[in-house]
Amino acid sequence: GERQAAVDLDVVVEYGVSIVDVAGAVRTNVISALERMTGLEVVEVNIAVDDVHLPDEEEEAEQDEGRVR
Repeated sequence: GERQAAVDLDVVVEYGVSIVDVAGAVRTNVISALERMTGLEVVEVNIAVDDVHLPDEEEEAEQDEGRVR
């Protein structure tokens, strides 16, 4: 509608963090920010966990940065 908004989000969470807690915090913050910025009523926030970031992935990413692709 013209006065309401629905949001779909894909997130990546850190390994070991409660996905339920992260999703709840993201949902609360997104609703608050969007309603404040746009004046629209946020009626739906759909959160999909796209990936889990593992601690050893940081080391691999740092090593890959020096490689030519």
